[in-house]
Amino acid sequence: MFTKIRNGEPVVFTHQCKEEDRGRQMTREELREFLVRVLFECFKETGSNVELWDRESSKSSYTPIPDMMKHDTLGPNSFSTEYVVLCSEEEKNDCDIAAMEQHFLDTGVISKIIVGNVWCLDTNGIGEICGGDYVIKFYSHSIIPNQPNTPHTTVLSQKELAEKVATAWMNLNADILEPYLISSFHYNSAWVFEDIASRYEYMFYLRGKFVTLRRNNVRLGIQLGKNSATGNFAVILTQGNVHSILTVDTYDGWITSIRMDEFVP
Repeated sequence: MFTKIRNGEPVVFTHQCKEEDRGRQMTREELREFLVRVLFECFKETGSNVELWDRESSKSSYTPIPDMMKHDTLGPNSFSTEYVVLCSEEEKNDCDIAAMEQHFLDTGVISKIIVGNVWCLDTNGIGEICGGDYVIKFYSHSIIPNQPNTPHTTVLSQKELAEKVATAWMNLNADILEPYLISSFHYNSAWVFEDIASRYEYMFYLRGKFVTLRRNNVRLGIQLGKNSATGNFAVILTQGNVHSILTVDTYDGWITSIRMDEFVP
């Protein structure tokens, strides 16, 4: 899940419409087009290399036709992602998942389904109206085939898995971490708008990040910390006067998600 945050608060987005339509109940397609516009503008604001597609004239090997494509470069590597924006989780049933998976195998381009969850401030969440003000959360699903979870001979504790994260950062070696990430792994960062919604994408991201850190000879302080309230362990990264914390969520010996936030010692 990801949302646009500014000054610690969710950003409010206003639906643009004709004056005579203001207050009218949105159609499903109007809501979807609003979500597409908000997502596209958020990507552009963060400096992403993203292009908007016209569903009427664009062609695709699967349905529904993607709404936009984003190109990312991480270290020496680059990859592209196509985004299909939906209004609800139920609409995923109308997506040709098998064709999306084959598209990835044929081209290396990732298909990503983004579901927008909106809350209209004008109606207190009861319905969506044209011209209203909205807070939006996006939920992402990366469609990547052949990501089996190889069973572990030993189920590691949450502390032991946090130590694996710390060791990977100490050695700038993503391969140390990969065997312990579940295929549906998610990564969020307070400094990045979009989340990463698969093990495949995160390993691509982390390897590129580690290459950049090594190339720039960046020195990091790394230590393990414990949340006194939950008993869970986290990894604290220090670079100069900047401190970050990696919160590690686990289940049954797998790392299910990691979130990076600013840390004030």
